[in-house]
Amino acid sequence: MSGNPGGIETMEMNAEIKDRLAMALNNDWKNFGMEILHDNQIKMIDIDERSVYEKCYTMLTQWEKESKVPVTVGMVIQILMRLKRNDIWKTLQDEFPSLDQLHISSSQKDIFPLRNEYSQEIPKKELKISELRMRHLEQIAAKLDHSSGVGITNWKNLAHELIDKKPNLIIKDLELHYFGGGNPALEFLMLLARRKPDLTVGQLKDACRSFKRMDIVIFIDSELAINDQLRYIESSKREKLASYLNLNSPGVYNWEIFADEYGFNNDDIKQIKSVIKEKQSYSPTKRLFELLKQIKPDMTVDTVIQACRKIGRNDVVHVLEST
Repeated sequence: MSGNPGGIETMEMNAEIKDRLAMALNNDWKNFGMEILHDNQIKMIDIDERSVYEKCYTMLTQWEKESKVPVTVGMVIQILMRLKRNDIWKTLQDEFPSLDQLHISSSQKDIFPLRNEYSQEIPKKELKISELRMRHLEQIAAKLDHSSGVGITNWKNLAHELIDKKPNLIIKDLELHYFGGGNPALEFLMLLARRKPDLTVGQLKDACRSFKRMDIVIFIDSELAINDQLRYIESSKREKLASYLNLNSPGVYNWEIFADEYGFNNDDIKQIKSVIKEKQSYSPTKRLFELLKQIKPDMTVDTVIQACRKIGRNDVVHVLEST
């Protein structure tokens, strides 16, 4: 094998290196696979292939097929360094002399410097949150979905750091979904529109003013037409209105007070509350990242890292720095 103008670290992984890597990884093949494929892909390979060598070789081949860029020696080595398998890198150097142009720095255990006397350090691409792998989101969610004690920050604190406009509304929506996916205020608005088809947005605004919900009054003034009937407002704005009504803070009148004002009895309110079902397998942290991708598509992982440092979650920082 010979080098290329871009440097040995940019040389593509060929069949010889892949073969030797498949033999050397042995029982570490799943750990390597977690860096490059999804969990279900690894499980299928584990089922379909018999020997460890076949599993590993198939995994590497699938990586080559699915990667948006050519799989290079540098990419392989960085994963080996993260897995602390310097021994495999040394084996590859011994068997393929051309790879000896790259040297492992003894002072850097978890990253590979990718430098030699003929080339400069390759700058690291600034990763966007939309490029985070599912396994990293799973790890982050496992750490942030629950707070394990007094003073322990979680996904809510991260949301406050990363969302500029009305984070409390978003947090409330995520909490409701976390406890079953229901939205009682939205259910109330839909029932209200059916029971009182002639009710206008302006009349609802008057009720909001009487309950000192000026945040909703401002929303109505900026987003809705007061002469429109409630039943005709578009679904996205109805959902946003529901977000305001779901807020349940001391001294703040929520949808239940409005329901009472419009003649809903206790059984009606109890029925509306039933949309909040038992807790499901829902992760507010994952949903938070989905929302961030939508409202801040250019947000980088580094921005999230800084926010996690600020709220004292260095365990999450460690996960993000391994991406």
